[in-house]
Formats: sequence, structure tokens, C-alpha cells
Amino acid sequence: LGTPVADEASGLVTVPVIVTNTSEKRSMYVIEIAAETPDGATQLETTFAFVESVEPGQVAQSEAAFFTTFPAGTVYAVQGVSRISAVG
Repeated sequence: LGTPVADEASGLVTVPVIVTNTSEKRSMYVIEIAAETPDGATQLETTFAFVESVEPGQVAQSEAAFFTTFPAGTVYAVQGVSRISAVG
């Protein structure tokens, strides 16, 4: 995950998500991202990032967007990744 960017005016927080397709087929990825307290004891919110049509060996970037203002020190963690490969 990249460095989160907060827009103070709107309260929107975006977190860059980078995906590398290490498979042999074009793939789509669904990545679940959680905002958590620094100790990981409390999950504040989750959201998803989607990356489509990533060719084998290709690197792609997306963003996970949170529409909540979080306290200072909030950390962002990948909770899960699903890969859907092209038919064939």
C-alpha cells in the first residue's frame, strides 16, 4: 500500500494500491483494505479497490477510498485479495 492521502475539506482518504500479476493469465483483482487503530485491536472501516485487465507480469495501480475522517495514527492494512483470471 502506498501513503494515504487525506483531503481535509471533504474527509476523503485515498490509499494507493499496487498490484503485480504474477500469474500466466490476464487477471482482475479485488483488494479489501481496512483502516485500523495503531495496535490493530479495532477495525474502523473497510473498503475495496478494484484492478481490471492486468496482463501477466504487468504492474497496475488503483486507489481505495474511505469517506470517513479517522483519528491520527490510523493504519491501513490489506485484509484480503481475490484474483479472477481470464478464461482460456
